[in-house]
Amino acid sequence: MKILILYTSKHGFTKACTTYLSDRLLGKVDIQNLADNSQLSLDGYDWIVMGSAVYMGKINKKMTLFSDKNRDKLLSHNIALFTCCMTPEESDKYLLTGFSKRLYEASKLNTNFGGKLKRDELTFFERKLTDLISKTEGKVQQTFYENMDSLVRLINNSEQSQKV
Repeated sequence: MKILILYTSKHGFTKACTTYLSDRLLGKVDIQNLADNSQLSLDGYDWIVMGSAVYMGKINKKMTLFSDKNRDKLLSHNIALFTCCMTPEESDKYLLTGFSKRLYEASKLNTNFGGKLKRDELTFFERKLTDLISKTEGKVQQTFYENMDSLVRLINNSEQSQKV
């Protein structure tokens, strides 16, 4: 089985989540940050996992543009979508505004991996805007390993069922 994990990350939390997934998935796993390369071939993959950190209440624009441009190709694969944010109760809202409704509905799993806000890496303006928009001040920063493990089980079980 061949798996492509597409992500966008500014400060490293989302990248760390993709590494966690990659280390546990069966088969060949390619990881690609869309900030580095948005001209990718989706051919030959059994699964495409796509996700982004949420900044200022939105999924990264590069992810949204890529998924819109490649929607039909993506729909011909098994797909899973994720966010990395500190407001898990809003994850579905972010997924629905960051990806088309068709992709969201076709996704085998829509989930949130948690979030970590590195305030010291933000500019003064980004800190103030983040506080106003997402109200993250005082929120618990955590990684939802159980959500990542659910995705790993889903994909690995699909690999096992293909072999039977």
